[in-house]
Amino acid sequence: MARNPVGWHPEDIKAALRKNSGLTLSALSSQWGFGRKAVSNTICRADYSSPIERRIADVLGVALHEVWPARWTVSGSSKSRSSGFDPIALPAVRNTQNAKAA
Repeated sequence: MARNPVGWHPEDIKAALRKNSGLTLSALSSQWGFGRKAVSNTICRADYSSPIERRIADVLGVALHEVWPARWTVSGSSKSRSSGFDPIALPAVRNTQNAKAA
């Protein structure tokens, strides 16, 4: 069975961004004119923001497909983001606070 390409771990991306830019993720988001959590969300969520992914790759000095091979092709075009989505694979979220109050 073929394995999907993994790419960089989100913590490695975060560390490299802080090292290369000298800024926190929220400071980068603000500097680029986005919301405070935009860079962080983009790193962790495949469906968040292609433009921010491009900026992250620029700061890191690497190609998009090296950081996110599952999201980008070698030619630099975006892969389909919804093909691997499986809502059944998501963990069930329980609201224990409301259960206790009832």
